[in-house]
Amino acid sequence: MDGVEQAESQLADDLLRNEICHIGASEYADMAVLNEEEENILTEEMADLFLTFD
Repeated sequence: MDGVEQAESQLADDLLRNEICHIGASEYADMAVLNEEEENILTEEMADLFLTFD
């Protein structure tokens, strides 16, 4: 493999690695939003339970 082929191969590897990291970060952000929504729902349900017992 000459220098140009090696550089192209390295660039392709780097681009793929960046895309994988971007996808991972996006999925992590989506999970954080879902977790926050679930926490809000649980908080509301707990508040409803406490109001029921009053």
